[in-house]
Amino acid sequence: MAGGGRETVLESKRVVLRPPRPSDIPHLVRWFSDPEILRLTAETEPMTARSARAFLRKVKKDPDRLWFIIQDKRTGKPVGECGLLRIFRTWRTADLTMIIGKKDYWDTGIRRVDIRLEPAKPPGDNTIYAHGNAFPISGGPTLRKPLAVLAVCVLAAGLLGCTGSPAADRAKNFPLAVLDSAYVPGILLSSGRDIAAPGNAFLALKVRAENRGSSAASLPASGLRVVIDNERYACDMLKRTENDPRFPGQDFGAATVQGKSYTEGWAVFEVPLSTRSVNNGELRFYDSALLGDGAYSRAVFSPASAKRHENLTDRFTVEAKSMLVTYKYGSGDGTVQTPTEGYLFAACDLAITNNGRNSVLLTLTADNIVFVSSDRTEYTRGSWTSSPDKTNPLESQEIRPGGTARGSVIYELPADDAYINKVLLRFSPTETYSYSIPKARIEAEENGAPVAAITSEDSGFIDTDFRFDANASKDPDNDALTFLWDFGDKASSSDTSTEPRTWYKYPEPGTYTVTLKVRDIGGLEATATKNVKVAHYFSLMETGHGRETDPATSHAGDFYVNVTLANMANKTWAVPSSLFKVKTSDGALFDWAGDDGKDPPSLAAGASASWRVYFAVPEGKQPVSVTFDGSLTVLF
Repeated sequence: MAGGGRETVLESKRVVLRPPRPSDIPHLVRWFSDPEILRLTAETEPMTARSARAFLRKVKKDPDRLWFIIQDKRTGKPVGECGLLRIFRTWRTADLTMIIGKKDYWDTGIRRVDIRLEPAKPPGDNTIYAHGNAFPISGGPTLRKPLAVLAVCVLAAGLLGCTGSPAADRAKNFPLAVLDSAYVPGILLSSGRDIAAPGNAFLALKVRAENRGSSAASLPASGLRVVIDNERYACDMLKRTENDPRFPGQDFGAATVQGKSYTEGWAVFEVPLSTRSVNNGELRFYDSALLGDGAYSRAVFSPASAKRHENLTDRFTVEAKSMLVTYKYGSGDGTVQTPTEGYLFAACDLAITNNGRNSVLLTLTADNIVFVSSDRTEYTRGSWTSSPDKTNPLESQEIRPGGTARGSVIYELPADDAYINKVLLRFSPTETYSYSIPKARIEAEENGAPVAAITSEDSGFIDTDFRFDANASKDPDNDALTFLWDFGDKASSSDTSTEPRTWYKYPEPGTYTVTLKVRDIGGLEATATKNVKVAHYFSLMETGHGRETDPATSHAGDFYVNVTLANMANKTWAVPSSLFKVKTSDGALFDWAGDDGKDPPSLAAGASASWRVYFAVPEGKQPVSVTFDGSLTVLF
């Protein structure tokens, strides 16, 4: 124990316990503003400089508290606080609290300490016992030697580093080795977030973890820590290396290692750039279930000896030897691939040269080779590995130093933006290298427009099949065509067809405009039209009408019409008199009410017949026309 003036200081081999000072306020504020410490201590509000000053005044004046700052004896820096509170003299009890606020000192052997407070002996002695070592609590902040014994006892029990435990012995069964190390400036190529914070860099360590035991064991990467110059950095497994050609092999992930075996992989840490000049580094692996609480395996390495990887931008030369812009691709089996509507295909022959000192694994994905148009729009390759009629597709491959990967890739771009002047080699969403391609030979394969043609009858009759044929349509590029017919029947919603050869029945006579639209695989269209005349299969003539006066007919008083019906079609049709109607001047329709019996049941092709048809039209009504089958009308 050492002291000067009113301040009593308790010392052990590695730490110092001393009363709090105003200079400790920034440390207290930093410790008790950390969300993790607040959660562990159940505090709801972070500490401020004002509340820290109030706290120090309180513990100084409170007779039921005895408070200390834990200070690293080697560095002289505060690392935590401890003390007694709620001192109850009647029962001779108190609570012991100990908080390590500097998180760099976590997981370094700090052990849970079991403090048992026992009644003082002899009775009446104002003393508290801990592990049989007594210290008085009377007299305020004045400390005596028994307290020093307690402090040293607590610290020696494992506050800062305990060795020789069974857990430490277990760690020997899982030794670590650092096989390789490298600093990556600024950016790590990965599938996750990979940009180092300002002033930081990525430190990649190739780790070998061995299992010397006889049973399989899981070695989670979350237990890795790197210690450089006594500062501690967690392994950030979000920063993976599978897309970075500078780190061949796998990442060090959670792996089950069989007994008497090992695993290897890269582990990545984000560290300050200043650590690149430090010689003393240590890799540690913690796992309480595997090694025991507080124990760890370790391997030493020198950060100053780690490789300095060059920027990947200068490692490659990318050349576009030629580029073909086209609206289709055919293959030997007769199949054709076409782009999205409004787009074109662009096939580019690339040569990618590795200028670096190490082999590079080129992995082709849907969007890691990007083409840029003159207006800076980016286009990805899509899902095509190569064009169907290209014999040398660019494939995933290892490119040795000085070697070149050659092959073609294909991608889509809008039909109105076919000029490409850059190619991007993309390893991740945040790591892209740009190469201009001014010497690329760009060819455009023009698409010729098709020609539509309609073959059909010029005229026909209702309710008969009109035959329409589009096979006379042509395409100059011999592209496959699609067809869309519109038969011009506005009274129907189903007067269309997509077949090259089709049929249609018109229900009403008239002149109809038939439209054929053809389209090739490049999206070009052509249209043809043709008028067809549709007639009724009968012609109707009225040869007289009036009121029947002959009582022998049984239709006396009915209105009659003498009709002549001729079959204009080339087939026999039935002639039901019931299809006749008479229309009066007020718009009323009167159905057939009988005939004179001379109506034929049918008419052969080219035949005609005449007879009288009766209608029950009341007196006073003025008939104006007669209609057959709702379409043939004769005005009186």
